Amino acid sequence: KDLPPNSPVAGIARGLGEASGLYARKEPPRKGAADRSVAVLFVVQPEESNVFDQRHVEFSLWDQFKTPAIRASLAEVQAEAKLDEGSRRLTLRGYEISVVYFRAGYTPGDYHGETEWEARTKIERSAAIKCPSAAYQCVGSKKIQQVLAAPGVLERFVKPDAAARIRTCFAGLYAMGDGSQESKDAAAAALKAPEKYVLKPQREGGGNNLYD
Repeated sequence: KDLPPNSPVAGIARGLGEASGLYARKEPPRKGAADRSVAVLFVVQPEESNVFDQRHVEFSLWDQFKTPAIRASLAEVQAEAKLDEGSRRLTLRGYEISVVYFRAGYTPGDYHGETEWEARTKIERSAAIKCPSAAYQCVGSKKIQQVLAAPGVLERFVKPDAAARIRTCFAGLYAMGDGSQESKDAAAAALKAPEKYVLKPQREGGGNNLYD
């Protein structure tokens, strides 16, 4: 009873549903269209094993907004989805896609070849709201975090006093192998005291970091 309320499923579904509503209001129906059915696309892995929490979001989306969800892999998107070059509408299985919710597409193993990359390009070029877009996904990479931590970069986006407060939360972030003196110094320091450093690849989620 002392824990604060926490309803992540309802919150995620609410975000997707409200985004879908915004899309429907912003993107007018095609001329002559008698009916318009929009849906949220869940991009999933071909052999999805993490289906149960996704289903809860799908059911909550329907309960709150009566918005259906479609599940498809990147390969299925490339094979089945149609992108109208004029309006940039993305359609799949009889629905106009209002929001694309990526539950896959974050690891190298999700891109088996050109088919998956072409599917991602098709989605990015569409008018559908992306969760996340490719640009937003890149922001989560370690390289972008390292660049944001460099002196003077935060000041491009926030006031100096705010940047100073934000920097108090930063850990040291150093590039590896780019040939700069900073990277050479960081490598030498890490070899001298590896217990003080974590080697992080350009990956999301857990299980990818290397510790001493």
